Amino acid sequence: DRHYVGLSGIDIFDASGAPVTFPGGDFARFVSADPPDINILPGYHGDPRTADKLLDGVNCTCDDLHAWLTPFTPGGEHTVTVDLGGAVALSMLRVWNYNKSRIHAERGARLVRVALDGATVFRGELRHAPGN
Repeated sequence: DRHYVGLSGIDIFDASGAPVTFPGGDFARFVSADPPDINILPGYHGDPRTADKLLDGVNCTCDDLHAWLTPFTPGGEHTVTVDLGGAVALSMLRVWNYNKSRIHAERGARLVRVALDGATVFRGELRHAPGN
């Protein structure tokens, strides 16, 4: 989609393969995005597709209440930052692409770079979500 980009979730696993948890359920303390979400656009206010949904654990979904969506700017940077709250050895990161519907799955991220403490650990293409 040439107007928006989004994701449905991020799973993070520690060195033992266990999911990294975020205490208190206040996911907004641990994740941010730039641009933040579509609520920065005129005519949008209170849209639930905000970055905190990326850590809520509901990832295989078409539900707007569990996704992040932001305006897409060709050539621009679109970033998601997760703060693990301290030193954590990681074994795996699973990114769930935007999956609202077959048509809107085009809003998913395609070419991505994953950095850990500023060092690139992955640069490549994400698979398109099925949209169902």
